[in-house]
Amino acid sequence: MERVLSWRQGNVVKPEAIKTIELAYPLFDSLAQECFWVVISHDCDLTAEETKEPYAEICQAKRIPKLGSDSYGKTTRRLHIEYDSENGPVVLELYATYKAFVKKAELFRTLPYEGSDCCTTSCYACPYPNT
Repeated sequence: MERVLSWRQGNVVKPEAIKTIELAYPLFDSLAQECFWVVISHDCDLTAEETKEPYAEICQAKRIPKLGSDSYGKTTRRLHIEYDSENGPVVLELYATYKAFVKKAELFRTLPYEGSDCCTTSCYACPYPNT
């Protein structure tokens, strides 16, 4: 049986997908900043049989102006990553403490952002303090 991998580590979840998927843990309370959800499970875990690996891990991220000292895995609690969008680079800051688990079956019923439409619309308000 051939496995189709529509989701990969680093994919950004579309807002409509977040509204329809069943989270194993609830969404976090919101404040007033743009927020995105990013798949952080490894590709091998995403392709594993659901009986062995039933959940995908996602992490909330907020948009920041530019890559900073938290890029390239320099810290364990925050990660800065850059995405390409129609309007140029978009930098997101992921926090290790703002994670949730999604049933893979639910996630796989949706599609990730494709190419340049990534990060053009936020999913929810983020729970992060202004930093």
